[in-house]
Amino acid sequence: MTSAHSITEMVPHAGAMVLLDEIVAWDAKEILCRTSSHLRLDNPLRRDGVLSATASCEYAAQAAAVHGALNEGGVSRGFLAALKDFQLFVDDLAQVHTPILVSATRLMADPAALIYGFRLYGDSSDGAEIAAGRLTVKLLEPEVP
Repeated sequence: MTSAHSITEMVPHAGAMVLLDEIVAWDAKEILCRTSSHLRLDNPLRRDGVLSATASCEYAAQAAAVHGALNEGGVSRGFLAALKDFQLFVDDLAQVHTPILVSATRLMADPAALIYGFRLYGDSSDGAEIAAGRLTVKLLEPEVP
């Protein structure tokens, strides 16, 4: 497992915007993370007490970023370029009263882009599905000092 402090070093965010709490497992193809940040009142994606389930794509993008950093040995610069087959099974993430598991599976990788399939579900005995889809990350050229 990896702590939130380590995750902070692998995503291009800081403070409360780092949404993942820990890495449960990972290998060269996929990663599984756990979080309870959807329950925190200071979650920066909350609006009027609601954490729209559309925020699931940010949780998935952060899991993909962490996976990329673990595989590449450091943070890669990139941005979320596309979201496909995005399905939501709840309206408000704050209404999910268990920790959330975020699974991201690398489907394609080349020097210009990465494609991940993702799934968010409750960390409980029923494992209720929260969201699923595919995301494309466009990689940027490394900065030259």
